Amino acid sequence: MNILILTGSPKGEKSVTLQYANWLKARFPGHEWTTVHVASRIKGIEASPERFNELMDQVRRADVILWTFPLYVLLVPAGLKRFIELVSERGAEDTFAGKYAASLSTSIHFHDNIAHDYLQGVSEDLGMRFVAAHSPAMRDLTKDKGRKQLESFGRLFLDTAKSGQVLSRRFPPLAHQGWTYTPSPATHPVDLGSKRVVIVHDALEQDANLRAMVQRLRCSFAGEVAVHNLHDVDMRANCLGCLRCAMHNSCVQEERDGFVPFYRKELISADIIILAGTMRDRHFSSRWRRFWERGFFQTHQPTLKGKQIAFLVAGPLGQAASLQEWMSGWTQWQEAHLAGMLSDEAGESALLDQELTGLAQRLAQCAEEEFVRPKDFQGVGGLKIFRDDIYGPLRFVFQADHKYYKRNKYYDFPTWDWSMRMLNTLLTPLFRIPRLRRVFERRMKDKMIEPLQKWVDKAKIDQGSDQPVYPALDNPAPNTLAPRGTTHAF
Repeated sequence: MNILILTGSPKGEKSVTLQYANWLKARFPGHEWTTVHVASRIKGIEASPERFNELMDQVRRADVILWTFPLYVLLVPAGLKRFIELVSERGAEDTFAGKYAASLSTSIHFHDNIAHDYLQGVSEDLGMRFVAAHSPAMRDLTKDKGRKQLESFGRLFLDTAKSGQVLSRRFPPLAHQGWTYTPSPATHPVDLGSKRVVIVHDALEQDANLRAMVQRLRCSFAGEVAVHNLHDVDMRANCLGCLRCAMHNSCVQEERDGFVPFYRKELISADIIILAGTMRDRHFSSRWRRFWERGFFQTHQPTLKGKQIAFLVAGPLGQAASLQEWMSGWTQWQEAHLAGMLSDEAGESALLDQELTGLAQRLAQCAEEEFVRPKDFQGVGGLKIFRDDIYGPLRFVFQADHKYYKRNKYYDFPTWDWSMRMLNTLLTPLFRIPRLRRVFERRMKDKMIEPLQKWVDKAKIDQGSDQPVYPALDNPAPNTLAPRGTTHAF
């Protein structure tokens, strides 16, 4: 069989992920393997129709497409994203139809599932049969278990393609509504006081709905609102993956274009940030990908901490679960507050007007109260991944991150909590005693809410009521294992 490896790394032959693909080539020599570095050569592929057509000829000859990429800001790199856009823009989708596909990435597993879900959805949209995704850590190839897993992955997609298995589609096709939003004037603009609002969008001339949504939301705020089109921002290249930023958070491209000054002046100084884009395939555009990748000059540190973030989307956002997950994951990494994500799926101008007005009001209230909701699994789990790797194998490279994490007390390993370690040492053997364990189990529900109940009672008293919320806890059932009139606290 003919396997075509489409690489998404800007580093070309120096890609870590490519070494995994090269290992597969060496392990399964009975097939014809071809590698094309689409991300590192994307400018030439885009500029030259001949080079693009030559690449499509290679796709036609292939039986299997293997997407390989490093994880850049929760997704595939901008160069690979741009290549996928070119396939659609130039009407070459049928070139991929009927072929088998698989994806291979390397990372530290920070939201790697989002990137693979995106590529599976894109592959299925192109008419391909997606077999599997493989997402090892960057050094798994050096381990016996990692090589065994990689071999099994390779055998799986090769055997599946060879046998011609019929595979079910995981992600349904996106249904675009195709209506035109005509906004009405904003009658009661929201007063933000001294809060600064910035809207960044990537609307082209044909993106009528996105332009109208941006303008309507802009007019929903009283006072000045800064609006910037990404196509006017001086970003001349994608992230190079060179990691020159890791030591001092200084990008090697900082003196070549105006991105870093723009980011610092417009976003870091804002209180409310609205990011608006038209969906290109199943995500934002490659121009947005470039923007978010270049924002990595601050590496793994949050740069928008405490800010209010909202997303405006022209396109079927409700059908794009991976894009919604990306928005939430990226915002929580920034330790900002996701105040809303709003698309033009209302299908009715008057309703979309109301939704935009509501979003403006919500942003204003959250900004006034400086509200940032607690992190959920994405935020907590993601930070633990960063914490462990920055403290461990990545520390000598990402020294700026290490200093930031240490200064801001991100190193909250449970083994450093000596009081809890002593408590566990004391209570663990006691809990093995049946009589004491029965006492604990009988009292457990009351004791779980006891530290919280006093704050609820205090809130009631602060509101003018002196009645405790849980009066039964003031007179708990007597402990049957203790003399009457005494209780045990656990």
